[in-house]
Amino acid sequence: MDHASVFAGAPFRTALYAATLFGLLLLGVGWFAYQRVESALQANLEAQILEEQILLHEILKDGGGDAIERTVEHLNSPLATRRHLVGLFDEAGQFLAGNIDQAPDFVGWQVRSSGELSFLGLQEDHLLNASLQDSYRTIVGRSLAPKSQALKTLMEGLFLFVVVVLLTTLSFGYMLSRRSLFKLQTIEQTLDQVSKGDMTARLPVSSAKDQIDRISVQVNGHLEQLSALMATTKSSIAAIAHDLKTPLSHAFMALRAVLNRIDQGKDPHADLEELEQELQRLNSVFDTILRISRIETSGARTYFSQVDLKDVAEEMYNTFQAVAEEKGQVIRLDLEGHAPLMVWGDHKMLLQLAYNLVNNAIEHCPIRSQITLQTRSLDQGATFIVVDDGPGVPNDARAKIFDPFFRTDSSRSSGGNGLGLALVRAIATRHGATVRAYDNNPGLKIMVRFPDLNEFKALPNI
Repeated sequence: MDHASVFAGAPFRTALYAATLFGLLLLGVGWFAYQRVESALQANLEAQILEEQILLHEILKDGGGDAIERTVEHLNSPLATRRHLVGLFDEAGQFLAGNIDQAPDFVGWQVRSSGELSFLGLQEDHLLNASLQDSYRTIVGRSLAPKSQALKTLMEGLFLFVVVVLLTTLSFGYMLSRRSLFKLQTIEQTLDQVSKGDMTARLPVSSAKDQIDRISVQVNGHLEQLSALMATTKSSIAAIAHDLKTPLSHAFMALRAVLNRIDQGKDPHADLEELEQELQRLNSVFDTILRISRIETSGARTYFSQVDLKDVAEEMYNTFQAVAEEKGQVIRLDLEGHAPLMVWGDHKMLLQLAYNLVNNAIEHCPIRSQITLQTRSLDQGATFIVVDDGPGVPNDARAKIFDPFFRTDSSRSSGGNGLGLALVRAIATRHGATVRAYDNNPGLKIMVRFPDLNEFKALPNI
C-alpha cells in the first residue's frame, strides 16, 4: 500500500488539521492555566508566611520577648525543614533566635536567590517577609522549590497530554485514511474488472456504513442496472439478428425476383411491391427501436403536463371499437368514478402506451373475446389496466413479454416484431410508472401503475 497516498488521504489530513488546531488551542489554554496555577500557588505561599508572621506578633503581644524567642526556637527545631526559614532579631539587628542569622535589610516581601542565602547552605530560592514589631524584627521565609516543582509537574503533564492526544489523533487519522485508501483501491480494482467485461464484479460494503460504503451501495446498484442493460442488449442484438433475418431474406428474394423479371423483359411491379412491403417492415422495426432508445435515454420531462387517464382510455375505446367488432370481439370501457384521474406525463407517449396495449390484446385474442379498458385509483396512484379473456401467457414467459423481440410460441405465427410491449415498458419507465402482467384466468391482465402527482415530482430525471 502506498503510504504517501495514506498520508495524503482526506482522513489523515483532517486529523492533522484537527491535531494542529487542538495543539494551538491547548497552548493557549495551557498558558492560561499555568498563570492561574502560579498565581494560586504564590497566594497560598504568601498566606502561609503571613499567617506565621501574625502568629509571632500575637505571641509577642501576649507573652513578650521571652515567649517569642521560645516560639522561634521551637520552629527552628531539628524536625523543621530547611525550606522553612524563621529569624528573630532585636532592634539593632542582633540575632536572637531562628535558623537565619542575618538581619533583614528590608521590610515587606523579597525573593532571595540561593546565592544570596549561601551562608545557610541553601540551594533553593526563598520568598521572605520581614516585619518590625515593637523592638523586634522578624523574618519568615518559605522555599519556592515546591511551587516550581508543582509548575514543572503541571507543564510536564500538559506536554504529555498534548503528545498523547496528537499521536492518538494522527494514528486514528492514519488508520481511517488507510482504510479509506484500501476501499478506494478496491473500487478501482472492481471497476477495472467491469471495464474488462466481468459484469458480476461488485464492491464490498462493510458494516461501518460510512460515506464510501454508501457510495459503494449506489455504485453496486448502477452496476446491477448496467449488468441488466448489457444482458438485455446482448439478447436484443441476438433477437434483432434473428428477427431481421427473415424479412432481409424475403427482401433479397424479392429483389432477385425483380432482377429476373427485368432480365426476362417482364413487368416486375408485383415483386417490387413485395420488396417494398419487406423494406417497410424493416423500417418499422428500426423506427420502433430508435423510439425506444430515445425514450430510455432522454432525461428531460420538460413537456410533461397533467393528463387525465380516463380521457386516454376513452380515446382508445373509440379508436378500437370498430376494429374489435370487425374481428368479432367485444371491447368495454370501465372507468372508476366521475372525477378525473390525473397523472404527469406526455400525452402522445401515453396514447402510444395505451394503443400498444389494446392493439396487443386485439391481435392475440380470438373471436368472441372480451377486452376491457379500466382506470383505477390504487395505492394513491392512478392505474391503467387492459384485461382480456384470451389465451393468456404462460407463467414462465409472463415476465419476459416486455423484453424487445420476445414473442411466445403461440404468437410467432402472427404478425408483429415483439417490440410493442417493449415500447410500453420504456414509456412507463419514462413516466416513473411500473408495468406488470398478471394471469386473468383465462386471459391476461396488464396493469400500468403511475405515481401520484407529488410522488412524481420527487422522482429524479432518468
